[in-house]
Amino acid sequence: MKKPRFNKKQWTLFGVVLTLLVLRALAPWAGKKYVNHVLAHDLENYQGSIEDFDLHLINGQYTLDGFVLYKKAVPEVAFVKINRSDISINWSQLFQGRLLMDIALYKADVTFVDGESGKNDVAGTDESKESWKAALDEIVPLSIQSLRLKDSSVDLKISALKGLVASHIGKINGKITHLVDPDYMKENLSPFDIKGELNGHAPIQLNGGVNIVNPDIPFDVNAGIGNFRLASTNELLKHYIPIDIQNGEMDVIFETYGSVPEGRGYFKTFFKDLEVFGVEKEYVSTRHVIFEYLGGFGNWLINAITEGEVATEIPFLWTPAGFDADSSEAFWSLIENSGENLKKTANNIGPLDNPKKKKKGNNRS
Repeated sequence: MKKPRFNKKQWTLFGVVLTLLVLRALAPWAGKKYVNHVLAHDLENYQGSIEDFDLHLINGQYTLDGFVLYKKAVPEVAFVKINRSDISINWSQLFQGRLLMDIALYKADVTFVDGESGKNDVAGTDESKESWKAALDEIVPLSIQSLRLKDSSVDLKISALKGLVASHIGKINGKITHLVDPDYMKENLSPFDIKGELNGHAPIQLNGGVNIVNPDIPFDVNAGIGNFRLASTNELLKHYIPIDIQNGEMDVIFETYGSVPEGRGYFKTFFKDLEVFGVEKEYVSTRHVIFEYLGGFGNWLINAITEGEVATEIPFLWTPAGFDADSSEAFWSLIENSGENLKKTANNIGPLDNPKKKKKGNNRS
């Protein structure tokens, strides 16, 4: 009897390899079709698509290229555009018996639109949290260990200004860990550290922690902006107040902690070389002239009192009853903190900065 060319084990191995090759060949087509179906049908007010899907079996990773998401009522504005998304298994956690995912987003651009009516707003808040979570669970079926942002941006547009970009944060790079990790987030906030550049020149930094799994979304956030040129806001200011800022820079320190229902915080602002009134100036209306002269007088008064440097600290808080910040305290703080009386350092009021005072659910470890 003639001996078979392949034994049973060899045929089994051949079958497994052939199956993997077929699955690998079909994965890009099937993956793209599946993700596009989710983005087209799982959200009520938004829809989207991807251009390509690729699977990397050896790395335990898949890649989404050309992701775009827009509001159905405002299809001309892309709410989210992501050049490339790498979604992979976290091998270090896998060896500890936990199956978690890492996500890296390259050139992720988010655009918020302040529409002339609520229907034209683009902010994502008109979609339920449950819908967003369901769509994310379909695309990323496992808990998320970390999220990295690389060379990303955020824009704010005002519809009434014909699409003018009122504010731009670019060069965003950073990392959020334990973003959707239920085991970790039972008693912790997900730490994050993000850096960027405001309006093309002012460095901005954001760090702290947040728990998006908790329905109240507890958080502890520190932020800072340096050397922000106030004149870069003139186009936006003209829409609300007919005034031009000729010169001046601003630094901001901001801290807040609490949850969506209630919390507290403060912000410090530091102004230097502030100049509102310009000598060589063309005025477009009587109202413009009045505001410019009032601004000039205010500028003269501030410089006379503070020697050209202005600083103020404004505490605030919010409860289910509403938001509260004392404007009179802000004014007297401005007068008192001329020159260098107010330190350009954070007060470190949150639980992440004061481990001994932290409540359950608010630690950095």
